[in-house]
Amino acid sequence: MNKTNNRGFFKLILIIAIGILILSALNLNLRDIVNSPAFKDNITYISDLAKNVWEDYLRTPVMFFWNTTFKNVVIVPFAENMRQMISGQGTSTFFSLVPQFNIPMATTTGN
Repeated sequence: MNKTNNRGFFKLILIIAIGILILSALNLNLRDIVNSPAFKDNITYISDLAKNVWEDYLRTPVMFFWNTTFKNVVIVPFAENMRQMISGQGTSTFFSLVPQFNIPMATTTGN
């Protein structure tokens, strides 16, 4: 990991530690909060809401994008490059995997 990733990780640890200290200062027990019926009910509600949003709104467009675009543009070329690397053939460039279009360029005549 580079220094930038390390800083982000340490910031996250620091934020979690500060959060625990604030809960302690407010005399709140994290175990009691997590085990409370209200907390469990809220987690169940959020989970059910997320499942409903996925099933009712997001699943169809996400799966369409995955099956028609993402697999063909990212997954298949990645797998092909990995197969070539394993067999010692080298790799393809990104532009060799992208469909090419021959569009004639307009030419101008100089006066």
